[in-house]
Amino acid sequence: IQAAGAVPIDVEKWGVDAFACGGLKWLMAPTGIGFLYLSGRLSNQLSTPDPGWLSVQDPWNLLQYDQPYKTDALRYESGVPNVPGLCGLKGSVELLLETGIESIYRQVLQSNLMLRDGLAAMGLNPYTCEDKERQSGILTFRLPEGIDPLLIKKALRDQQIYISVRDHKLRFSPHGYNSPEEIEAVVNATEMIFSSVS
Repeated sequence: IQAAGAVPIDVEKWGVDAFACGGLKWLMAPTGIGFLYLSGRLSNQLSTPDPGWLSVQDPWNLLQYDQPYKTDALRYESGVPNVPGLCGLKGSVELLLETGIESIYRQVLQSNLMLRDGLAAMGLNPYTCEDKERQSGILTFRLPEGIDPLLIKKALRDQQIYISVRDHKLRFSPHGYNSPEEIEAVVNATEMIFSSVS
C-alpha cells in the first residue's frame, strides 16, 4: 500500500509470490478496495479457507453444491464484489498507467529531494534512507527535543498542507501530481512554522 501507484513494481522480475495492496493511498482509489496478486506456484499450493459463491467454476449454477473451485485466484473471492470500488480503482489505475509509473516515481523522488534539502537547511534531520535504490514516496523528519510535531501538523493543516505524524516525526508523502511550486510552498510554510515554535 506504500508503494503501488508511486514506485515501479515488477512482481515477475522480482520473483514475488504474493503481493497484496489496498487502493486508498498511492493508487488514489476509494477505500474498501484493493487487489491480491499470486504467482502460479503459490496459488496452486494454497487452500481456499473462506470460499464464496464466486469461488466455484460455474457460480450461476446455484444448486450444484459440489462444484470444483476455479483454478485461478478468483477462487479466493469470498463475497460480492465491491462494484463502485472496482470502478474507482479501475479509473485511478488507468490514469496512473497513462501517466506512467516511472514518470510518477521520478516526480516523487524530485519532490522528496526538494523537501529533504529544504527542511535539512532549517535543521530538520531526515529519518529516511538516502539510497536511491531504496527510496519510497515517504519522507520522514526527526524534530529536536521539546517541539510538538502535532503543533506543526495543525499549523500546516491550517494552510491546507496535509502531513502525518508518526512516532513524533513529521511524515511527508508527495505524489506525482504535486508540482515543484507546491513543494516549495510546503518547505516555506514548514520553515516559518518551525522557526516560530523552536
